[in-house]
Amino acid sequence: MYTANMILLPIYDSITETERVALVSPSFSTQLTKLRWYQEPKGRVFTVYAKAGKVEIRYLALLVLATERGTPVHLNHDPLDCRVENLHLHPPGVTKVSGSDKWKAQVRHKGKVVFLGHHESEELAGLAAKAFLDSLQKP
Repeated sequence: MYTANMILLPIYDSITETERVALVSPSFSTQLTKLRWYQEPKGRVFTVYAKAGKVEIRYLALLVLATERGTPVHLNHDPLDCRVENLHLHPPGVTKVSGSDKWKAQVRHKGKVVFLGHHESEELAGLAAKAFLDSLQKP
């Protein structure tokens, strides 16, 4: 299963003491192997940073995709497989409608969720979310 085109990152779990690893592409090995990695009950792999006196959680898939926003999707449905070729990023505010071929666009504005409709494609939902967010930037 493991090949030369992947690096194994150990996942720390003090409760179950099970041995797991996350997979990443070799180009990320230098930065990511120095960090301690954990896994949420949902399956997402994360690390914890202390930055300017604050504790921040950073998700492995988002670090690999070099972004802080959006929803990463594991194409093979394995949250431990964070190789670049296995990740896709949904635009911010876009999610797949469960049990449907539609995509939902919704964003938060002033503490409230603004529903922007169901769309035929991920791209159209992304455009709806982007258009709404862009309209907030105009004076």
